[in-house]
Amino acid sequence: MSITALRRTDLETGLKQEGLRRWDAHSPAIAAFTDIGCYPYDPAWVLEGRYTPLAAGHTVSFEHMRDNGRTRDLVVPGRIDVEIAGQDYQLSAFDDDGTLRWSSPIPPTAPRPTAPGGSCSSSAPRTASPPKAP
Repeated sequence: MSITALRRTDLETGLKQEGLRRWDAHSPAIAAFTDIGCYPYDPAWVLEGRYTPLAAGHTVSFEHMRDNGRTRDLVVPGRIDVEIAGQDYQLSAFDDDGTLRWSSPIPPTAPRPTAPGGSCSSSAPRTASPPKAP
């Protein structure tokens, strides 16, 4: 058995919550796990955009697919403007413990996510890293 700490914000009260997660690193499900299916890396999806810092404390309501329709306000230090297939998009840049991550609207024609959490990670090469949050 392994024990890890977890922290989250209660979506109804906004209070910080802390807890311990107990899990079996040698469970049959983990032993059988091989990978998360992803679409293959496509250099056509490496896009250039423009990062614009926003005022300190600027927040955006964010809904994760597992939040059951509830939202949480997250601090957004900046915005990334990018053109995709001739259409302009504004991506919200979220600070994730010093690493800048981004979220974007999902077009209705996009294929369904391959990973259960709605995201997918890949070992695809990167031509540039997003800027570090201040």
